[in-house]
Amino acid sequence: MHQHAFIKAIKEDDESTMRHLLEEGLVIFNWPLPLGETMPSYPLCVAAFYGSYKGINLLTDYGSKIDFSEDYYTPLKWAIMSSDSNLDAILLLLDRGATSPTMIEDLFNYERPDSEVKTILRFMLRKNITSENQVIQVILEHFFHISLELFTLLFAITKKPNITNVNGDTVLFSIANITLVDAKDLRNRQRMIKGLIELGVDPTIKNYYGLVAADCAVHPEIRTLLSS
Repeated sequence: MHQHAFIKAIKEDDESTMRHLLEEGLVIFNWPLPLGETMPSYPLCVAAFYGSYKGINLLTDYGSKIDFSEDYYTPLKWAIMSSDSNLDAILLLLDRGATSPTMIEDLFNYERPDSEVKTILRFMLRKNITSENQVIQVILEHFFHISLELFTLLFAITKKPNITNVNGDTVLFSIANITLVDAKDLRNRQRMIKGLIELGVDPTIKNYYGLVAADCAVHPEIRTLLSS
C-alpha cells in the first residue's frame, strides 16, 4: 500500500508525500518498488523514468546511488529511455554526477528530440562532462540522422573532426556515398558537406584503400564539390 502511494507520488512529483513516506520509514529509499518486470524497480530509477525532479533530488539526498545499475540499466539510462518529457531530470542526473558508457548513443537510439540532444550536449560542454569515445561512436554510426548543428556540438566535445571508421573513412565518405532522392536532397547534402568542411573535416584525407571522399560520391555534383 505504502509502496504504491510512493509510486503515485513519484509520478506526480509530489515531494511532500515522498518525504513523509521516507521519514516515517514506510518506504525504504533503496528497496524495490512493484512496477512490473519490464519497468524499473529501484526508486531512483523509477523517479528518473517518470521525470520526477523532486524525487531524484530527495532520493539522492537520502543516499540513493546515482549510478546504481538495475540489470545494466542506470537511472540515467531509464530517464533517456522514457517517452515522457523529462529533460530536466536528465540534466539533474548529469549534474549529480550520473554517468553511462552509452549515454550519447542512447539519445539517438531512443530517438530523443533534436532540441533535447542539443541542450544535453551544451550542458555537457559547459560542465566539462566529456564522453569522447561515445561521441566518436555516435558520429560514425548515426551520421545520417545528425544535423549540422549537432555535428558542431559533437565535434566541440571530441576536438577531432577527422575521426575515421575501420576503413579509414571520415564522415564525408559516408555522406557522399548515400543515394540522393531528389534536387532538395542534393541541396541539403551540399549544405551539409560545406558545413562539415568548415568545421574541419578534410576532404583530401585518404582511407585505407587510397580513396578520398570524392571517389565515393554517388552524384557528380557532390563529387565536384568534394574535389574543389
